[in-house]
Amino acid sequence: MARTSQHTHPGQWHNTRQLAVFELQRLLLQRRGLMALLTFALLWLLILAYPVKSAAQWITDPNIRNLAASIDSKILTQLFNWSVPELAVYWSASLYLFPMFCILLAAGQFAADRQRGTLRFLTLHCSREALFFGRFLGMMLIQLLLVLLTVVATIVLASLRDPTLAANSMTDAFWVSVNLLIILLPYTALMSVLSLVATSNRQATIYAVLFFTVSAIVLPLLDYAMPALGFLQYLVPGMQTDGLVTASPMAASSSAPLPVIQCVAYLALGLLIIKRSDL
Repeated sequence: MARTSQHTHPGQWHNTRQLAVFELQRLLLQRRGLMALLTFALLWLLILAYPVKSAAQWITDPNIRNLAASIDSKILTQLFNWSVPELAVYWSASLYLFPMFCILLAAGQFAADRQRGTLRFLTLHCSREALFFGRFLGMMLIQLLLVLLTVVATIVLASLRDPTLAANSMTDAFWVSVNLLIILLPYTALMSVLSLVATSNRQATIYAVLFFTVSAIVLPLLDYAMPALGFLQYLVPGMQTDGLVTASPMAASSSAPLPVIQCVAYLALGLLIIKRSDL
């Protein structure tokens, strides 16, 4: 009897996993998702073909290296230390581009379903906790796929210039992928919260723009006027991004606790909202 009940009513982790996989399937199997994936691929193809490729050639130019050596620049010094210049440029660009993609992609976690009233239907078949974490994990799976695709494309680009770079790029590629995924955690969790309180995907995106704009203006002023409240800046995802540009991918892992803590805080807030809100 107990076995039958367990079989007909799978646990929360089973529902969470199913919802996460369904989010990935919606991207790969539905026309709308495939169009979004194609748009993303074409956009990154342009980024790799022009800015990344041109910057990598610029980095490998001995004359530019000599000129840069005479300029005491921490950013240039770090870029020249990479064994694969294409990955160095990719790392610098993706630190800013992927969070923007994340905001657009994750804005639709709940807003559209809430507007249509389908969230209530979904909660008839699974708990609110499973729904919330399933959508979040689904977004992270999608972003993991996008990060891996772009990293592999960058390695292919480097290999076309010099085939020996493929073997040298594996370690850096691994740490780049891991760190990008960690950086995207709080952005995705924040969008889970904003998508719950918004009535449409567009409104959730507007809320995110307002959040980051107001934070960039108000928090420095608040820190100046009331230093005791300076800790509030640590609530903003990506506050460590500028420092990561000058760090190697492995060294960037030392900043991982901050985005993980931010992610846990936003997930806790989102869970509280979805449990108390009228879906």
